Amino acid sequence: MAENGKKAHVPVCADKNDTVPKWIPDGAGLLERARYGEDGDASFGDAGRDLHMPCPGCGRYPMNDQPPTEVYGSEQQSRWEEAGCLACYAIWQCSLAAGVGVTRVLGDLVWLYSKTRGVFEVRLYNEVGATDPVPQFGFARHVAPTAGSEETLNCAKTWLESCREWHRRCRLEETPHLPTLVLDVSQPNPRLLRTRGLAAPYAALSHRWGSSQPLCTLKSNIANHTRGLAIETVPRTFQDAIRVTRHLRIRYLWIDSLCIVQDDGDDWAREAARMAAYYTGAEVVIAASASTGCTEGFLGPRPAPSVRGTLQIPRNKGSRELLPLHFRESLVGDRPSMENQLGYGEDMLSTRSWCYQERLLARRYLSFSQDQLSWECNAACHCESSDVSPDLGTVGAEDDAGSGGGGDHEYNLSLRLLRSSSQAELYEFWMLRVVRHYGNRELTRYSDRPVAVQGVADVLGQHLGDECVYGVWKGDSLWGLAWRTRRVLCVPLDVAPTWSWASVYGPVHYRFREEVAWSVELVGFNRPYSTPGASRASRLPSIELRGQLLAVRLEVPDDDTKTLVTLQEGNLDFKLKSMVVELDAPCQAIFAETLDGRTVRTANRVAASTHQRSEQEQRPKLLSDSEVPITVWLLRLFDYWGSEAEFLVLGRSSSNPGKFERIGISIMFQTDTGNSQVQSILDNTPKTELSII
Repeated sequence: MAENGKKAHVPVCADKNDTVPKWIPDGAGLLERARYGEDGDASFGDAGRDLHMPCPGCGRYPMNDQPPTEVYGSEQQSRWEEAGCLACYAIWQCSLAAGVGVTRVLGDLVWLYSKTRGVFEVRLYNEVGATDPVPQFGFARHVAPTAGSEETLNCAKTWLESCREWHRRCRLEETPHLPTLVLDVSQPNPRLLRTRGLAAPYAALSHRWGSSQPLCTLKSNIANHTRGLAIETVPRTFQDAIRVTRHLRIRYLWIDSLCIVQDDGDDWAREAARMAAYYTGAEVVIAASASTGCTEGFLGPRPAPSVRGTLQIPRNKGSRELLPLHFRESLVGDRPSMENQLGYGEDMLSTRSWCYQERLLARRYLSFSQDQLSWECNAACHCESSDVSPDLGTVGAEDDAGSGGGGDHEYNLSLRLLRSSSQAELYEFWMLRVVRHYGNRELTRYSDRPVAVQGVADVLGQHLGDECVYGVWKGDSLWGLAWRTRRVLCVPLDVAPTWSWASVYGPVHYRFREEVAWSVELVGFNRPYSTPGASRASRLPSIELRGQLLAVRLEVPDDDTKTLVTLQEGNLDFKLKSMVVELDAPCQAIFAETLDGRTVRTANRVAASTHQRSEQEQRPKLLSDSEVPITVWLLRLFDYWGSEAEFLVLGRSSSNPGKFERIGISIMFQTDTGNSQVQSILDNTPKTELSII
């Protein structure tokens, strides 16, 4: 034991000079160190995790210059032979059974390496309920080979029953009213039901429509659907959802394509506005996470793990009594911080914009992914493979304040609202979580860009006492303007004003949210009067600002690489070489008229109707057929700790004289000595009022 009661550190490297082994690449980080824990268990320091770990049983791995794959063979064999470490023996036998080398160990997880597959994870575990387990390893459950097995469906039923009984956070004060239309699944052939204010528990399906049109309710067939649907004519994914709903003993099921009249625009608008209430009110949201469309289903056979088996481990060295220890490729529930990993999978629903909102709004979310079943609610996260029991797997303490441990659960809006104590935290959640995740997802119809997350905005707006205008909060509007497109040219859309991130289709994000010195002021939002026959773009609101505006020349080299700006002051040109300009979408050179009657050559985004998604990568940043200089304007947003200034890049509107349109964002690094004169010009530029549409 070290001094002051601290546990002594044992270096991984056995070299007396603590040198880095030859197999470690340059820049691999600090040497990983281990220290002895209670009963010989190893715990780990904070050094770089790119090196392999000590044995979870004996806590030792004297290193030499051998690569890890060799160390985990020879050293574990020798530790078993010398000290009888069962963990060393199990890891060694797992490597032999899989026929590949071991590169890293972390608790029950073993990283294996093969030339054909590369590195992959394997979990060593005792089966839950084992009366005589191998003590060095934890417990996990076998996963049924078929998602529709009784074991899997009973698991879902147990989680729901436990949640109903024990989780106060997941309960509603009263039984919610059913959606306008639901499927009544109490009979062999389900039927569409007009609920007329009936209150009862119901399930909701979150699914991907896929390339083929799902079974839909239309004006022409709604009468037939209310009389009943022959179950054999219902798409496989819907059949599976009906089966799960019945197993959970819930009578009603809401499916968007069947419970919204798809060719009735008024009905679609009404029901879309109620979407937040429908998913929040659902007793459980059933997610067909592994299904690519409505015809595929999600209760079929699961892919068999390529590596799995059972080892026979001696009770101790020299014993003839053998204990079973299982291994398989690791699943989400096998890793630490399970609640942080749920939602980051590569399932089909993780790519869809509408499904993101459905997940955030759900009180209880039951996900049928490709390899197992998982559960999320306001108080717990579970996986079919996990050994955590339903009443213990809490994300946070079950108290009224919503405090307690657990991860940063960014896929549950109710839990986020419980944990956020201020408006600033909720604004930050919207900026850094919602917009980032939502912006990376796909839509079938571009026009849904501002709509498919409106339900989340409605719920947040009730807590904030604020209004979200095309993805930007009125009470946080200056920060709302500072979005960017990850250096990727997005598809321009005409469904939102150019100052909103919803005006482009593609990945968007905010760099940070910290203390800054704002240079711009909000005057207000201006909603134009709607006139018959007016274009959609002309009906969008403008944002009125007061700030410093600089006219500059915009240049894009022939190789379409770095966008340059030049500031003109009198007879002098200042090339702002250290200014990074990021255009939101492909732009075109245009002639626009100013309020004083002058005509300027400026730029705005390529029209949405002429820019298809397939052309996105082929478009140049700036379309120009002339050598006449292109003038754009920089609107100074804020200064950050005196080291950089951030600007909006604006072009003049061709349809609204005197107004501006956003075309990008820019950063100027103020510490660059070449920018001192430019900084002086900025500081002496008076503020003016402007309107961005």
